[in-house]
Amino acid sequence: MASNNFVSANNVDSVSFAYSAGIIDGDGCIGIYGNRYKDKSGKGVYHNLVVTVAMREPNALIHLCQITGQDESKVYYNKHSNVFVWSLSNRKAAEFLVCIAIF
Repeated sequence: MASNNFVSANNVDSVSFAYSAGIIDGDGCIGIYGNRYKDKSGKGVYHNLVVTVAMREPNALIHLCQITGQDESKVYYNKHSNVFVWSLSNRKAAEFLVCIAIF
């Protein structure tokens, strides 16, 4: 199962997943976005799963980086919105959402 690989690879306990679920529930966004491309028939669509959290303070976002095995540089400052932003996409996002779904 994907979630077991995710948990063992990042050495994460259930308390950290519960905390992460709360962060995403409170300040996060989960979306599936379609992108168009041209294949041989002239059209096509593929989809991306994206989990994003934006906050004024980066501490909780750094925690999300540690849980997901990302480098802290994945948290960036959006100067236009005056917030820090963290995101996770596609397969890693799906595995992470499976892990926090029970919370």
